[in-house]
Amino acid sequence: MAIRRILLVVEGEKDEKTILGEILTLYGFVKEEKEKDVLIWGQDNECDTFIFKKDKSEVVIVEGPRNRIKDFLKYLEEQDVDFENFTTFDKRHFNATFLIYDVDHNEDEHINKMIERFSDESSGLLLLNCPCLETISGVHHLIHNKKLFHLKEYKKRLNTHLEEHHKCHSKQFIVKHFNKLALEFLDKNVRELGCTNINEHPRLIIEYINKHNIRFNTSDKNECYVVYRYFTTVIYVMIAYLRGLTVQIDHYDTVRNFFLRHCRQESNNITIDHLDIE
Repeated sequence: MAIRRILLVVEGEKDEKTILGEILTLYGFVKEEKEKDVLIWGQDNECDTFIFKKDKSEVVIVEGPRNRIKDFLKYLEEQDVDFENFTTFDKRHFNATFLIYDVDHNEDEHINKMIERFSDESSGLLLLNCPCLETISGVHHLIHNKKLFHLKEYKKRLNTHLEEHHKCHSKQFIVKHFNKLALEFLDKNVRELGCTNINEHPRLIIEYINKHNIRFNTSDKNECYVVYRYFTTVIYVMIAYLRGLTVQIDHYDTVRNFFLRHCRQESNNITIDHLDIE
């Protein structure tokens, strides 16, 4: 049986790779020694590459461009870059590729273009977190009825809340409660999108993100802000694909039972905050 390889391209420099790596270990994946791989974005800059293996599956996590989606798309167009040659691996090396990015201050137009270009896991599927990966921790009532919010302020308030109520930061909370949190977002998105084929969620969720969040961009980047009114993640799509749960078209029950089973196996009884979303 051939090895099934998946590439995860993450936006952040450190936290995203750490969180995703620790989530993989929840499902029995083992981290190998850190390696170096050469990326092609502008210069031959070396980047940390993390490899996780389990049975006949292999997940490679690499650091993607840390600029905004607009600049990412501009570079692809100007340099005529073949995304399949993103790393020095052979372009046929991976069975699936997922790009895990934050909505952050990205505008509707660029988000739409990004999902149009990366809409299929075989050539690259965009998985957006809105507004950021820390969204998975689920305590969004913190910023309801607030007019202006910078992403740094959101993260600060989020971590303050988690420290006070759970004695941990968002990164620790996400890993410890990932199955419960993934289950809540899965149910939320199925309910709101009216679609039980979760492979469609990364595309369908874009309309909700663009509809509810309002971005205010100025010439002075320090004055830019976003009114965050919609919080979501579709990171569960990657886990479901990795575990081979998305073969059937209508696979919601299969995926839900997977997360539910893992929830029941967890020994802790800590209650997480319910999602409080407008």
